[in-house]
Amino acid sequence: MDHHCPWVVNCVHFHNFKYFIQFLLYAELYMLYLFFVMMYEFYLICGFDVSYLKNEHTWNLVQHVVCITFNIFTLVMYSVSVFNVSRNRTTMESAHPTFFFVGGKNSHGFNLGCRTNFRELMGDKWYLWPFPIFSSRGDGLSFPLAVERLKEVRTDNQRKDDGPTRAQIVKGNVTRILGIHHTSFDRE
Repeated sequence: MDHHCPWVVNCVHFHNFKYFIQFLLYAELYMLYLFFVMMYEFYLICGFDVSYLKNEHTWNLVQHVVCITFNIFTLVMYSVSVFNVSRNRTTMESAHPTFFFVGGKNSHGFNLGCRTNFRELMGDKWYLWPFPIFSSRGDGLSFPLAVERLKEVRTDNQRKDDGPTRAQIVKGNVTRILGIHHTSFDRE
């Protein structure tokens, strides 16, 4: 799950994230079109003379303010979503990094590179990217990991690759607390 979107009244997740990105792109293009049409209308009505608008067409200023506000909001949402796609993470993962047993908390564990990340979401056929056709890779239950990035986190945290993993440490602590002793198979 990426997030719950009140615009589409649904949760944005693996199976509809491509459509959400397309929705934001097309909404932003439409808002830009509206902005330029309204600026042209503004020029035709008063020749960019704001004092004329105050006297005759104050409603026109409200329309421009609403259009600019929606344009900025849509642009920010689209930019954040594309940035998250380029890093192959959801909005939740950008706020709270994913915990991996191998490398611990890591916000780059799924980052396969910008181009591959877009292909994970949009599919292998570039000519289908602008159309609302499901072409994403995978099934939505398992995702490829960037194993090299997980190893980078281990070396960044000053941990040796031959040392015990976090899972092994937890298992050792639990067996010690519960008093479970494993017999060694070396003695016969």
